[in-house]
Amino acid sequence: MIVQACINGARGADFHPALPLDPDAMARDGAASVAAGAAELHVHARGADRQESLAPEAMDRTVTALRRACPGTLIGVSTGAWIEKDDRRTIAAIAGWHELPDYASVNLSEAAAPEVMEALRNRGVDIEAGLASIGD
Repeated sequence: MIVQACINGARGADFHPALPLDPDAMARDGAASVAAGAAELHVHARGADRQESLAPEAMDRTVTALRRACPGTLIGVSTGAWIEKDDRRTIAAIAGWHELPDYASVNLSEAAAPEVMEALRNRGVDIEAGLASIGD
């Protein structure tokens, strides 16, 4: 069995005061999750405005902080279409990442899923299939 801790999700700051919305908080919660038995972490990176972001600056800061705090732990990220709200911007963001996650979740129900998966494969990032229905 593999335990994956999903430490923040697509939730806003009003969800809970302790929700980790910056790289340091994600690293702290990630390390606590690993200490409790998680083998993998799934995170939604945030920009300086604490909003979900796939921008290289946000992703690089988040992945770097998690790697420092949780060495050897698999790091996964979300690529949900709602994050950048533009498929071309999502693809461009992935192309600009310097600190790569081990894998990224791709929701197969999203129209640009094939292009997002291709962009990830081109970067050497593994894919976690996001399944919302039997059709997916």
